Amino acid sequence: MEWNKRTTARTQELFHRIGAGERIVDGCPVQTIRDVHEDGTDTMIGDISICRESTDRAWVPSDNETKAVGDPTIVWTIGCRCFSLLETSKVKPADSPQFTSRPVTIGGVS
Repeated sequence: MEWNKRTTARTQELFHRIGAGERIVDGCPVQTIRDVHEDGTDTMIGDISICRESTDRAWVPSDNETKAVGDPTIVWTIGCRCFSLLETSKVKPADSPQFTSRPVTIGGVS
């Protein structure tokens, strides 16, 4: 239930910012994947989140959470994988098999 409260609050914040005119925000307001049946019921299939990687991890730059939206050096978590828009070998942790510095495209920026 705590997860649901956290994600709902974040979703509402992002939708509010988009509604207020922001064109680029620092997250994805839609993250639940569900199957809607013909009778109107639905089945939750899963969840995908896009957020800034926590600076709790030693290899994430300490200013990751305060960088301006759109900064290509932000380290993102997509699902449970970490990505950066730039080559980031200097922040690539040797002990994190989930990290990749391969180029990704987000919002037309690659």
